[in-house]
Amino acid sequence: MRALAGLTYIRSWWVLGTALLISVLAAVAGAAIFDRVEPFNISDPSSEVARASAAVEASTSRSAEPEVVLLVNPAGGRHTRSESAAVGAKLATVPGIARVVTPGADRALIATDRESFLVLGYLEPGISRVDAGEAVVEAFGSDPTVLAGGTAVAAYQVGVRSEHDTRRIELYAAPLLLLLLLVVFRTVIAAVLPLIVAALSILLTFAALRLLTSLTAIDLFSLQTVTGLGTGLAINYSLFILARYREELSSGRGYERALTDTMLRAGRTVLFSAITVAAALASLGFRCPMAAVYEDVELG
Repeated sequence: MRALAGLTYIRSWWVLGTALLISVLAAVAGAAIFDRVEPFNISDPSSEVARASAAVEASTSRSAEPEVVLLVNPAGGRHTRSESAAVGAKLATVPGIARVVTPGADRALIATDRESFLVLGYLEPGISRVDAGEAVVEAFGSDPTVLAGGTAVAAYQVGVRSEHDTRRIELYAAPLLLLLLLVVFRTVIAAVLPLIVAALSILLTFAALRLLTSLTAIDLFSLQTVTGLGTGLAINYSLFILARYREELSSGRGYERALTDTMLRAGRTVLFSAITVAAALASLGFRCPMAAVYEDVELG
């Protein structure tokens, strides 16, 4: 901590410049994170349900269940074979669709009053639900007679809504937090500092998650966790550091001595607190032996 305090004091502008460069690189690297995460990805891949679905996909070259469901209300008010065939043919042209089932193959897809019918779409193995859902929405979004649904479409729509809501919440929350911090710290620089730390931590985590999406599946709702924890912890730790630094300055110590003492005391507190939080969150990554059993009972 003493060495870190000395480095930040002697090379303060170098530290700020490096932090700015890293934040820009992180923003570029994590810009596409919302397009790379998917909701509903909570199944244990080693459970019986997941293994059965994988076996079906391997043997049939399509998803085990329909991921796209189109509810069609014909313009003429009645189901016709030609119209269901036309909708099915259009769905078959959507990238990622491996198989289409129309009422011509399954009469149970026609409503009892024959005023509407369903068309089902199965995805190719390995295709992204979000990408497939986006393609389906683009293909049928302008058709008033077709209502697109299913897991793939829901995954895309939830992603769009989550991204929109996250950015809107951040837009509203930042000014309120800044106002509250101004009341607490009474200076603009001290009030803005926690928000800068929060932004840097969130950008770095988004960039790390973007890299992880190339190796494993990342759930969409992890981004809300990153935003909430990043903002809350940044403000909390900044309060520790700034309050202690002001106390050290008010006692008559110089800037360098005040910074060193702050890092030796409040900085050490922040370090061990951060390690504790990281360890607690990391424990969630360990698979409980009973998790697969519960999932099999619930879903199987």
